[in-house]
Amino acid sequence: MTTHLHEDIHYPDASFPYAMYTITPQDVTPKGRGFNDLHWHDELQFTLFVDRKIRMRVNGIDHVMESGEAIFINKGALHIAEQLTPNSYYVTFNFPEKLLTFYMKSPSKRHNFGS
Repeated sequence: MTTHLHEDIHYPDASFPYAMYTITPQDVTPKGRGFNDLHWHDELQFTLFVDRKIRMRVNGIDHVMESGEAIFINKGALHIAEQLTPNSYYVTFNFPEKLLTFYMKSPSKRHNFGS
């Protein structure tokens, strides 16, 4: 994967690392990548499609998403969102994989599940 497609995620609070973005055709809040911007990042991504219809292409596979649907995108996956209807928008949550272990003595932290 090429460097110019890599997105660096900046967390507002390093003690609880996650970033939430609202993406509309006009803006991305806080600043980040939006519609028609092919990219990848080291974080996991959960995206909720809030209004209208959007195509989310993940590693070359198209997923047509509508209001109220969501998609989980793995770290390192190349992805892009494209509007299929005007004024579509979505909300995305990016977070590091380690956030899923919850705490230091978590059973998922103690086991090696093939990684």
